[in-house]
Amino acid sequence: MALLELKDLRVHFRTPNGINRAVDGLDLVLDAGETVAIVGESGSGKSVASMSILRLLHGENCRSDGEILYQGRNLLDLDEKAMRRIRGNEISMIFQEPMTALNPVMKVGRQISEAILLHQNVDRDTAMRKAQDMLDLVGIPESKRRLDEYPHQLSGGMRQRVMIAIALACEPSILIADEPTTALDVTIQAQILDLVKELKDRLGTSVLIVTHDLGVVAEVANRVVVMYAGQKVEEAGVGDLFAAPLHPYTEGLLRAMPKLGTSRVTPDWRLAEIPGQIVSTIGEIKGCVFANRCNRVQEVCHEIRPALRTFGSGRVAACHFPCGSKVPDV
Repeated sequence: MALLELKDLRVHFRTPNGINRAVDGLDLVLDAGETVAIVGESGSGKSVASMSILRLLHGENCRSDGEILYQGRNLLDLDEKAMRRIRGNEISMIFQEPMTALNPVMKVGRQISEAILLHQNVDRDTAMRKAQDMLDLVGIPESKRRLDEYPHQLSGGMRQRVMIAIALACEPSILIADEPTTALDVTIQAQILDLVKELKDRLGTSVLIVTHDLGVVAEVANRVVVMYAGQKVEEAGVGDLFAAPLHPYTEGLLRAMPKLGTSRVTPDWRLAEIPGQIVSTIGEIKGCVFANRCNRVQEVCHEIRPALRTFGSGRVAACHFPCGSKVPDV
């Protein structure tokens, strides 16, 4: 049995312009000890999908359907009290921007120890010692002094490490990382990714990482789920995806990556771009969600939504004419 499984997950928002289908029929499996990446450009629904796992999306204008199975239990069926026992304890999340996720008027030590006090039967002194141990674990120097500092006194990389310390304080089974390296310079990005990999191996935590950066995917993930306009368009192992993408959108993302060794004097120094803009997810989308930007588009693509098809072990793609196949003459 998978540790976490999303089955036909749909997250819709009611707006003045109609129903926004932010996530529309997502299937995803995360096994114990595995790292799965959800990748896609802004507006693809990847962050909404990750936040829905912890039921962080509220309000009468938001509705989640389908199944979110954690160890066989559907999280959508649990009451709020049961969900509070899971959040931060069994499933934790590193949010995209630590400066806004951390409380600016609360000392770092208290923010880490709060999660420990909430979920573990310990006193405040024990929780604070555990908080210091967590700062040591994530590589923050002078951890005892840092406990009494506020987030604004730390660098961006150190704030991100504090977020990781909070997320891992109760040794969860699953760590969800939403764009964990956004707004960090490349050196700090590498350090944070190395830290996530090291802690995953040490603690045995499964990781679901949300990103638009394929470099991050190549560095940490075992499998990749590519999302576009709220739908999964491709899933594959990292090696297979980078070697031979099947969906034209995935191919476009890979072509848009900077290449080592290119400069203005080389013929292919310009980054390739995907023309057009992501389709609106408000209302029903007829046909393929990528049809308006696809270089392999045919008439059928505008009329019929392609089903996810299997292409070998662990590979699926939703495309009438996947990369590598012959496109019929118009």
